Amino acid sequence: MSQKHMVTEEFIEGMMGEISTAMIPYQQLFSSSYREFMRYYPSFLPKFESHNSYPVVVDAFIDYDQLISNYYFAQGFLGAAGGLLGQVVKPAGLKQIPGLADLEQALEQTCRSYINEFPPEDHAEFNSQFARKKRAIEDSWEYYYLAGYEIMFTLLKRAGYELSDKPLKKLYKAMWAHNNILR
Repeated sequence: MSQKHMVTEEFIEGMMGEISTAMIPYQQLFSSSYREFMRYYPSFLPKFESHNSYPVVVDAFIDYDQLISNYYFAQGFLGAAGGLLGQVVKPAGLKQIPGLADLEQALEQTCRSYINEFPPEDHAEFNSQFARKKRAIEDSWEYYYLAGYEIMFTLLKRAGYELSDKPLKKLYKAMWAHNNILR
């Protein structure tokens, strides 16, 4: 009999979906790249959905987003746990994410193929919107790192560990500074 895991892929996908949903208000308020993408999205959507192959592009963006979000969510867990052990765990840059270069290449190829289905006069609009979407995904790493950190931090405190709030406050301060938010 094969081993059944208590935590299934479906559970993780549901949890990450909930976290993504919880982050949207923060991204709307604090992420300029997210706001820029969303500003153009409503007018772009009808043209984007006009070809039957658009789900392929959506799937490529989802794959790209999931790798980044999962990686930084896990890094946030490690950051909080490392703090308990007195070890500093700093998140790596996007280029260090295992498999990201391959997904980025696949995403770019998928977008190019899709764009070529349209007249040349539409290419610039598609390139711009796809670049905005990619930038919004890449800029979301902070939110996933923070979510992972907060969850692990809270779990450790609930388990009776005494943790200083200073690293968490420092994390928020760095995030606000990066996004030009005065707090």
